[in-house]
Amino acid sequence: MSSDPEVLLGILDQLVIDDFKRFKFHLSNIGVFEGCRAIPAGQLETLDKPDTASQIHQTYSNHAPELMKLVLEKIGRTLIWDEHTKKTPQPEGKHWKH
Repeated sequence: MSSDPEVLLGILDQLVIDDFKRFKFHLSNIGVFEGCRAIPAGQLETLDKPDTASQIHQTYSNHAPELMKLVLEKIGRTLIWDEHTKKTPQPEGKHWKH
């Protein structure tokens, strides 16, 4: 069963460069999400996809999947979410929200 960072990375890996840049822009401007502050843009600027997935997991923990879905909606890439969550086993104790 995949761990959360692996699942997040699987989703991020499907984003092309421009979409990934837009993803990080919206991620840094999300405001407060589930009681957690947004990851500062300067901190995200140099992160690649694996490091971004780890940072999202570290910052948002159990709420990381919900955050991913929200940001993917903002960049118009919800199809990635839908496809990935249908074929990826849910991490223990987690439920994908469609």
